[in-house]
Amino acid sequence: MPLYAHQYVALVGPRVGSNPVIFVPEAFASELVRESGEAARHWLEALPALVEQLCERWGVELVEGHAPRGDWNLVFFARRADDPCVLKLSYPQQSALDEMRALASWGGQGAVGLLEASPDDGALLLKRLDDGRSLRALDLFAAAEVAGDLIRRLTIPAPPGLRRLADLAEETAETVRSRQRTLGHPLPAHWVEHAAELATGLASDVGADLVHGDLHYDNVLAGTRQPWSAIDPKPVTGTPNAVSLN
Repeated sequence: MPLYAHQYVALVGPRVGSNPVIFVPEAFASELVRESGEAARHWLEALPALVEQLCERWGVELVEGHAPRGDWNLVFFARRADDPCVLKLSYPQQSALDEMRALASWGGQGAVGLLEASPDDGALLLKRLDDGRSLRALDLFAAAEVAGDLIRRLTIPAPPGLRRLADLAEETAETVRSRQRTLGHPLPAHWVEHAAELATGLASDVGADLVHGDLHYDNVLAGTRQPWSAIDPKPVTGTPNAVSLN
């Protein structure tokens, strides 16, 4: 039984939805509370009312389905009129603000389309892509070519307010060894040393472009408007590194 299961009515104008149930995966809820304490517990408990408010505000109706989730966010399948979309709720809310800035800057070019945003609520309404088909569906070289093309397409001047890649790299260089020890040395020692060296090099980055920051295979999904779109950016300001396989 999930740790949190709330039933609520999704209102869309004068219509009443079919009383979908919000199931928060127990592992997600437990880890969130373990990491962030009572603030995260209060956020989880307030989710049903928040989702209902957002559905009313944006004219959205939730649809049934097992939606994906990330380490710090929940995604609900939805529709607005006849258009499929997803409602994404993030904790902490700051990540939604950064994601909104990045997606608004890209304007749907190379990335998922942003329909609505409420950063104070940690909420985004996004166009729905094919969550069942990521770059993992392609062979290695084809996937790398798509990823390289997306990096180039997403390289635009960064909006203000994002964290600098150099600052993130400096923090990583300073903490990666201690994190290895705290976690019981889960990685080979030479991997950790190599990561520290790479981070030290990136700490001198002075780029001013928008960098996705988390462009792995599962964060690139198939779509209809364009073949592939990036999702779930952890945007920073820096210098992207694109490799052409042509």
